[in-house]
Amino acid sequence: MFNMFAVIWNVDDSRQCAAARFLAGQLLAHEPSWRRAFEASGMTILCESRNPPGHDSCLLSDGQGVVLGTLFTNVAETEVPRRVTTLGAKESETIVRSEGRALLASHWGQYVAFLLDPQTRQKYVIRDPSGRIDCLTTTYEDVRVYFSGARSFAALHWLRFTINWNYIAASLCGTLPDTRSTGLNEVARLLPGECAVIDDRVGVRTARHWSPIAFVSNSDADRDSAAAQLRMVTQRCVNAWVGVHQRIMHMLSGGLDSAIVSSCLKAAPNNPHLLCINNHYARSAEGDERPYARLVAEHFDMPLIECSASPQVDLKQLPPMPATACPTNFIQPYAIGSFINRIAASHNVTALSSGLGGDEVFGRGAPIYACADSLFRSRITVAALDFAFSAARLRHISAFRALREGVRGALARSTTSILPKPKVSPLINAAAIEPSSVRNLFAPEWLSEGARVPPGKAWQILSLSYGMRDIGLPFVSPDAPSEVDPLLSQPLIELCLGFPTELLAAGGWDRSIARRAFASELPSAITWRRDKGVVDEYLKDLVTHNLPFLRELLHDGFLVKERLVQVTNLERVLANSLNTGFGFPLELCRLASTEIWIRKWMHEQHRPAFAA
Repeated sequence: MFNMFAVIWNVDDSRQCAAARFLAGQLLAHEPSWRRAFEASGMTILCESRNPPGHDSCLLSDGQGVVLGTLFTNVAETEVPRRVTTLGAKESETIVRSEGRALLASHWGQYVAFLLDPQTRQKYVIRDPSGRIDCLTTTYEDVRVYFSGARSFAALHWLRFTINWNYIAASLCGTLPDTRSTGLNEVARLLPGECAVIDDRVGVRTARHWSPIAFVSNSDADRDSAAAQLRMVTQRCVNAWVGVHQRIMHMLSGGLDSAIVSSCLKAAPNNPHLLCINNHYARSAEGDERPYARLVAEHFDMPLIECSASPQVDLKQLPPMPATACPTNFIQPYAIGSFINRIAASHNVTALSSGLGGDEVFGRGAPIYACADSLFRSRITVAALDFAFSAARLRHISAFRALREGVRGALARSTTSILPKPKVSPLINAAAIEPSSVRNLFAPEWLSEGARVPPGKAWQILSLSYGMRDIGLPFVSPDAPSEVDPLLSQPLIELCLGFPTELLAAGGWDRSIARRAFASELPSAITWRRDKGVVDEYLKDLVTHNLPFLRELLHDGFLVKERLVQVTNLERVLANSLNTGFGFPLELCRLASTEIWIRKWMHEQHRPAFAA
């Protein structure tokens, strides 16, 4: 996990100057592993010196700023993207003069950039479109602070943060997309592709430098050329990340997306040291994908470790909750991730790769929306009817209903009105949740800008915003391997956003173009596999093993006191046992994670104030 902390202030204000020195000094005093990555008039940028390999800094020339993270060039299609560690004078000037827009056009990667215009004295903070590094912000004495996560709170430990209960209520209804709001009233988030423009005279404004809507196209595309493009760009993105990490452990689930990444890893020109790992759960037929993982590993002649994380994890032994800006449903990732990170450490790997993002980028939900998108583009054809029949088969509904929903989606007046509504669990007290708060937080800001896009593209953008939110899990050691998700790379995201939904769902297949692109590289049983493994049985057993702890944690907890849970239903579920069957394991994990997070911040609010 990458860690950064930036302090930006007005050098003409003596009070801000003192506050800025104090903030930077606090972090350096409490966290000796941090270092100064950049310093200029009104700007101090710190990062952790033990940040994962490949995540460092790239300086602009003449003190015009720094890019923290990993940066690649957008080069010719036949070349391997080159990692950038310095930017020349002309390139730096172009980037700063464009307020950072040129950076997003000429480079990609995982980064947060801090730019300084020496003439206007304006400062710019830019979060890259992939959003894989978080960028949170707060203020102290009018000094702007930008930071990436838990370890950065060390410099702010003496400030008082209050809980944003509207956000908490919405988060209990399901996984939220990347949102400007956080679980703390005093902390906001810079969204992927956004730029904060800081002017000492007029304050701060936010500019949208990148939006997925800009890449949505209504033009037709040939399936063969689209498949060739997708294969080439996917390989280039994998090549770029493999150039940074030479020892990689690949999370091989046995599904299509992880198999595609396996193919690209094997074809990478610098021949990295590769090791595959498959985490399975033998008690569940749907959670044991070893036959598929073995098929892929054997096909590419890659070593495979098969492991099974035990559900007998004692949640009472959780380490102290670190300070984070949002509650995260961390229990299952903690139980499985801690186990996998130990294996990675024993093999000295520097990165964990996966097929994360494939569903969103390649279009797993495309068949459901292909009829609506065909009608949206005024294509009342036999193909639209075929897509309706395909959706009906996939969803086990009537063809008439699928066609009716397609027509409704195509004629919808607003993009946000066609987005799926979150389903409130019976464990949540819906009466205590403000509907508008939930609705606003579940609609990505990308889709609230007024532009109408086809329903399938709205779904894809919504899905991407969920995928980009999957960062910053607590309890992750700073020495843990980097998480590399090449399918969530900017060039690949932009390419697939440009493919019409009908193309992504050709033949009634989800991820149709990705299947076509890699059909010659993968075993046919993988290429044409429709189903995916699930972890439901593992999660059920994990929760059942920890029922006493969950009862103690949730009974009369803050969620109960705030009337956010349906107490009667909660007590009925918590009284259950393995012998009588068990339900709502995911919801219970979400409630427990949130309760632990709330208790962390309630404790922080009541400790003695720090004397500056």
